[in-house]
Parts: sequence; C-alpha cells; structure tokens
Amino acid sequence: MRFLINTFLFFSILIMQNCSETINMRTKVQIIQKMNYEATLLTTEHLIYREIGTDNVSSKTLDSLRSFYDESMYFILKIFPDSEVWDAQTNDFIASYSQNYNTFKENLEILLYRADQYAFVKVNNDTIYPSLFHCERGFELVPEQRLLLAYPKKSSALKSGDVSLIFVDEVFQNGVLKFHFANELL
Repeated sequence: MRFLINTFLFFSILIMQNCSETINMRTKVQIIQKMNYEATLLTTEHLIYREIGTDNVSSKTLDSLRSFYDESMYFILKIFPDSEVWDAQTNDFIASYSQNYNTFKENLEILLYRADQYAFVKVNNDTIYPSLFHCERGFELVPEQRLLLAYPKKSSALKSGDVSLIFVDEVFQNGVLKFHFANELL
C-alpha cells in the first residue's frame, strides 16, 4: 500500500512540475504520419533530484529515496502532432483525429483507462505491464497527451537485458512503436 501511495505522489509531482529538464533523463523520439511520440526514461537520480532539489538531506533520507525509486522503472510517453498539423482552433488534437463523437470517446477511453494494455516493456522474451499509469490530458492548454508509466523492477529480466518500451497506437492507428533503451541507461 505504501508503494502505491508513494508512486501516486510521484505522478502528482510530475504533473505539477515541468519535467523537460534533461538531467539524467533518456529520451527517444519517433515521428509517424506527422504524429510525434517521445518516450523518456526517468532515472533514479533524476527522480531523487526532482524530489529534494538542491536541499541538504541526510544520507539516510537519500538512501530511503533511492531504495524506493529503485523498485520501479518510470517512463513518460508524450504524444503530440507536428506544429504544421496542429489546428489551434480545435484545441483538442484527439478530437480533430476522431471521425465522430463515438470514436472520440473510444480514443479517450483507451488513453485514460486502458493505456496499461497498450504500453508495456519487453526485456528478452518477457513482457511486463505497468503497475501504475496515468494519462495527463493537455485539454486546451497544450496539444499533447502524456502517459506516465511505472513498471515493477521485481522481474529478474529487467536487471539482465536491454529494455524496449512498446506502445501499440490504437488511437491514431500508427501501429506498434518501439523505444529501445540500453541496459546501461537503466
């Protein structure tokens, strides 16, 4: 239970803070049919930095944070259209890609409630689904959707091989996207 509460707090911090800094972050980008997919692996050091900043903390607190964040692997997957495709008048790029209201509802349902079925990690021959995910809607503020994903590191496979974040794009119909992260980045 403590793990779920702390992970929820982690996602809340990410939502409230801008995570565009490149400190200890690894980002992979794919562009398919004028749609951008940006996967970012958040390292333990980055997560600790985001939590404590430049404050002086005891080594006990630092060790506690490190052991907590080492329990999972965290990713942010941002989905957004090219600027030439983005129509500021519609203010919601998912609506502009949906043929009607029913497909719009279905697309939102996929991102908001079923993204854990479409975003998973593959290591060697093991498939690992997220233990926690959250979809951050941009609404009319920014033309992007952000999926925040946490994968448990309890699997021995995560410690032994390179990791591929797989996203099956059912919303924009751009197929299966693979973002490869070398083991030494983990």
